[in-house]
Amino acid sequence: MNQTLPPTLVEILRHIAREEPLTGTVRAFPGMTREDMGRLLEAAAEHLTARPPAESPPPPPPPGVRRPRRPPR
Repeated sequence: MNQTLPPTLVEILRHIAREEPLTGTVRAFPGMTREDMGRLLEAAAEHLTARPPAESPPPPPPPGVRRPRRPPR
């Protein structure tokens, strides 16, 4: 069975930073350009790669699988 791994959050953020037009996002934040948004997403991805593994969030569940809800605190 050839099973592919789901993309990481970092890979998704970097793809969005490079490929998505972000038109609605730019419109929602006056004064920000598409390039500004791309740099912010790249910085977020870089921040995630710099975190120690123990602090990394769990990977997203496979499509169609829901995570159980956490009990209220």
